[in-house]
Amino acid sequence: MKYFMGIDIGSQSSKGVIINEEGFIEISYSIEHEMYSPKEGYFEQDANKIWWGEFCKISKELIYGSGISPNDIKAVGHSATSPCIVFLDEDNNPLRNGIL
Repeated sequence: MKYFMGIDIGSQSSKGVIINEEGFIEISYSIEHEMYSPKEGYFEQDANKIWWGEFCKISKELIYGSGISPNDIKAVGHSATSPCIVFLDEDNNPLRNGIL
């Protein structure tokens, strides 16, 4: 059977799901997270911890929790809060929180 993974990194939580080729949910997983507001009207998130870290954690939880072989996952879809900005150094490490 073929499977498809979808992951959404949102402003208040990150969510993921694996569905089978018939469209039925095999497993889902979510993580709530914080959004920082350094001053009124400004919103930020830790890009490394939330945007990348939660994508990795959710992927692992879905794969290990479902027992589905990664080789059977035929596509991965990703959505996120946008527009967002993250400034990186020469090694692609975030220099500060991501700006929402």
